[in-house]
Amino acid sequence: MSLQEKLDGFSIQELIETEKKILDKTPAKGMKQDGSSFRAMLNLSATNVDAKFQVYIRQHTTFDQNFSIGLNYIGSLGTVQLIRFNGPNKTKLDSIEDHHYYPHFHIEIGEEGSQNKLNHIEITDEYDDLKSALIHAVEKLNIVNCLTYFPEIDQTEIPLGDL
Repeated sequence: MSLQEKLDGFSIQELIETEKKILDKTPAKGMKQDGSSFRAMLNLSATNVDAKFQVYIRQHTTFDQNFSIGLNYIGSLGTVQLIRFNGPNKTKLDSIEDHHYYPHFHIEIGEEGSQNKLNHIEITDEYDDLKSALIHAVEKLNIVNCLTYFPEIDQTEIPLGDL
């Protein structure tokens, strides 16, 4: 089955950029510890197309710069991971090309055989901790009602178009 079939005819960029609304969050407040990570899961729906999504948030319990925020599309033929925002999850720089030492994101680019591997990686300076990554993700993923679920985020930090 091709990636395009699993995306139900949408493009990757369309799914990332479409306006989304959070339907619910587990746990309802904060994050739940699961082994060596704190975790939360959000279920979302698109506001202008028939599409469903999940956003997962994970953060290591002792190394708080080791975190991930990912967007999954829940299609009629299965789940496709579209993008994942990561913190710097290494404390020692092994080589200048080692993206794990820096905040970075992985994105699905639709190459044959790349599905759910998110092989395209870019280092970013748009965020440097989980809170700023969450603000960045809310903006990039076009989530319109995040303050209902994340009241600790200062409204002034989120671009007006995303309120």
